[in-house]
Amino acid sequence: WAGAKLFRVDNHVNVRHRLISQLKKEKFPIEVNSYHNWNINICPKEFEITTLSEDGSIKSIKHQNLAWEGWNWHPEREKEINCIDTKRLMNLFN
Repeated sequence: WAGAKLFRVDNHVNVRHRLISQLKKEKFPIEVNSYHNWNINICPKEFEITTLSEDGSIKSIKHQNLAWEGWNWHPEREKEINCIDTKRLMNLFN
């Protein structure tokens, strides 16, 4: 969608990744879970990369003008949902 294509990645199922924030002014969890074999090859048009994993995979993006975000992790699969994820999710609905 919007120019990005999915590609298969290895070693991303049932593992944890440290996030590397690409936006100094925004907060993200330090570490997230991963339960997928897919990633996007480029950042879609009108979006920006917000975090990468240590292997360079795109972990999250956000729209440049709209309150849309895409996360490549599952906050709902944590024992306790990270308060940063909760805040970011709530901001999508405000």
